[in-house]
Amino acid sequence: MKRILIIDDDRASLSLLRELFKSQGWEAETAQTPQQALEMASRRKFDLLLSDINLEAEMSGIDLLQQLRGTRPVILMTGYGTLDTAVAAAREGAWDIIAKPIKPKELLVMAGRALESRSRTVEEAETHDAPDNGQAMIGRSPVMLELYKQIARVAP
Repeated sequence: MKRILIIDDDRASLSLLRELFKSQGWEAETAQTPQQALEMASRRKFDLLLSDINLEAEMSGIDLLQQLRGTRPVILMTGYGTLDTAVAAAREGAWDIIAKPIKPKELLVMAGRALESRSRTVEEAETHDAPDNGQAMIGRSPVMLELYKQIARVAP
């Protein structure tokens, strides 16, 4: 069973997202603070993290991503999507970014792809014993591919 950790400071969003993932047969746990999420992630293995960027805490979703990158795919949610935020998230290794308000079908497709990608990565690592240094940008969704193109255009 796939395990997902959802981090958001809004209880209603947590409840809605937990039920959405449970409807797919996935196990979903929630955290309202980055500290709670870090504690949970240290105790249990999660296949996917879904975090709001703007958490009402000392740490943001991007700070949380920095702490947990390379261990599993992270999808970031934002109600204030800017190119700067997207570039920062991509640099830190976010698998993808989704804008709020969340469209359930879009999120489920994105999460399914991230979980599939992680399964392939884990399988390849087990068969090839390839070291994972957490430096690769692994997002392959259409939004992330477009972001990579924009980064390439503006980088010079």
